[in-house]
Amino acid sequence: MPGADARRRRRGANALYNASFPRNVARTELETSRDLLHEALGIYRRLADDSGTARCLWGLCQIHDHQGDFASALNEVDESIALFRKVGDRFGLGWALFLHASIASKMNDAETARAKSLDALKVFAAAKDVSGAGLGTIVVTREGWRTSQALSEAEEKARAEGKAMTLEQAIAYGPAAEEGATEIGA
Repeated sequence: MPGADARRRRRGANALYNASFPRNVARTELETSRDLLHEALGIYRRLADDSGTARCLWGLCQIHDHQGDFASALNEVDESIALFRKVGDRFGLGWALFLHASIASKMNDAETARAKSLDALKVFAAAKDVSGAGLGTIVVTREGWRTSQALSEAEEKARAEGKAMTLEQAIAYGPAAEEGATEIGA
């Protein structure tokens, strides 16, 4: 009978997760969604169901992301990524990597956002799954734009201060170029 009990509990956890999903995606009733996910997470953990645990953590990460609690979101997404890798769920892994990239982008961590986006794109490409490819590309592009914008601002500041610095110099020398543009020299 233990097998039947575990299946019954797993079905219950699945129902809780499924009930949380539309609330989470629509960003309505986030507190209800969070409560449902926590309840399902507890069941999945007791059952040692890594796949269910990973999905719940991903859902909780989304809620924390929606609420601007990025530190909590990162803890959950990192654990979900490890579990998705462990169980071989490429779809879940790709979306968890993308979510990590999105959060890193919101935290102005362009290096991590780009790396996680590229990882997600590789996972989606290997799985021949185009569902996340466009979004991952947007994050990579957005971070490239931010980097370009920051370099343009550094160039304009240097020109205003009479320290002629080309964009190529800013790229070659990084933030130190702005401080020592006259030393980089002509």
